[in-house]
Amino acid sequence: MPQKSLGLVTIPERTIEHDLTLLQRFQEFSAELLRVALIGISAIGFVVARVVFPEKGATPAVIPPVLKWLLIAALIALGVSAAAALTHRFYSADSMSWHLQAMRRYERNAESDAQKADAEFRARYRQFKISGKAIACSAIALGVGAVLLVVAIIVALS
Repeated sequence: MPQKSLGLVTIPERTIEHDLTLLQRFQEFSAELLRVALIGISAIGFVVARVVFPEKGATPAVIPPVLKWLLIAALIALGVSAAAALTHRFYSADSMSWHLQAMRRYERNAESDAQKADAEFRARYRQFKISGKAIACSAIALGVGAVLLVVAIIVALS
């Protein structure tokens, strides 16, 4: 008798709902980190435009070295935050696919399904660890980038 396709194996009700809700909340959080990082990057462009071109038709100004390095550091930190948020989104979604596949294998319970499901749960765990580190990195880099941007704005205004 041929094995039932893994995609056709249904998972019992109320066993995956909490996992998917948790995934959705983490995905929403990383989306917010990404959104704020991109807003910060656009704010850097605004600061540079206001410093270099303070008035319409004015001669372009030279950015002071301290301000230039603050803006570069803020841009790098915000770029790292955006990249880490995207990394989190990828790995958290991928880990959930491993999780669902393993759960379906346990439910189908064919010859080698238990061994394959155990391997898939280990893969899921590795993906979870990467996604957890990525979201932490994104949040920290966003905080650093925001502080550097605020300091750069203060320097630009003084």
